[in-house]
Amino acid sequence: MDFGESLQIEAGHVGGRWELDRTMEDVDFIEQVVRAVAAGRVVEVFGPGRSRVEVTFPDGTQAVETGGVAPRGCLARAAAEEGGGLVLFGHQCL
Repeated sequence: MDFGESLQIEAGHVGGRWELDRTMEDVDFIEQVVRAVAAGRVVEVFGPGRSRVEVTFPDGTQAVETGGVAPRGCLARAAAEEGGGLVLFGHQCL
C-alpha cells in the first residue's frame, strides 16, 4: 500500500496547513504541532476567506502559516473592514 511521498497537517480553519516531506525532521515537526495543539498553544486570527495560525512550541519558537480561499481573481479584504475575529484553541476544542 502506498500513501504517497508527502505528509500534511492542519491546525486551523483556513490557514495552518503544512505540506511536508517524509523525513524524520518533518515527522518531529508534526509531533511538536500535535503536542502544542493538545496543550492549547495555538492562536488563529481570521477574516473572511483567510486565517493566520500561530503554533507556539515549549521553547517559545513559533510555526506560522497563513492561508486563504477566495473566488478566482479576487483579493480578500482586510479583517478590520468586515469584522474579522480571533480564535483561541484550548483543551475544550479537543
